[in-house]
Amino acid sequence: MATYPDHGLTEEELIEKADQALYHSKNAGRNKTTLWNAHIGEERSRFDKLAGILTGNISNDTRNIQAMVDVLELLRSPSSKDDKIFSVLTTLIDITQATNGAILEIENGEVRHVYAREKGYDDWQAMELDMDLISRYMDRDAGDYFINWSKVAELNSLGGKPNWKSIIIMPLRENQKTKGMILLSVPISIKEFDFSAFNFVDSISGVVMKIIG
Repeated sequence: MATYPDHGLTEEELIEKADQALYHSKNAGRNKTTLWNAHIGEERSRFDKLAGILTGNISNDTRNIQAMVDVLELLRSPSSKDDKIFSVLTTLIDITQATNGAILEIENGEVRHVYAREKGYDDWQAMELDMDLISRYMDRDAGDYFINWSKVAELNSLGGKPNWKSIIIMPLRENQKTKGMILLSVPISIKEFDFSAFNFVDSISGVVMKIIG
């Protein structure tokens, strides 16, 4: 839970902090209610840095490590930037089980180019961008994962309920400037991103920054 005005003055702030409290409750064993506090935000940066990379499952660990090696090798590849970004998005969608992914090139606070893919397609696909969300993270040093309760693109075809999206957003920063951004999404009817998925994205974000230049 998050309350006005103690935890935020805008709808966006309150939703974001309520979502952080929700994930805190889930990580603490579910079936409980948590009131947001500053320590919750700090806790999210203190999780095991190997979460999402080493899981204890040999098959998954081999896949995750190989994926990271493949992304690192793109730095030495003679492939075009478009092909490298396509490969990175393929990896991100596969490992995190996202349905949509995008890498944005940003210059002077403006989105200059969007590279977007959708699971199940072997070419570039358009992706609707939430510009309010992008603006909120434009000057932040760290990314986050959450459910975007404030935006509903469609209704679930089975129950007619809003098809809210689970989101991972990761600013790509260099010299205190945002040069790009990683965006991943999946309907919560399919899954919700967790810290493991977020941490995998975070672990390769530096390489993505180098690729987009």
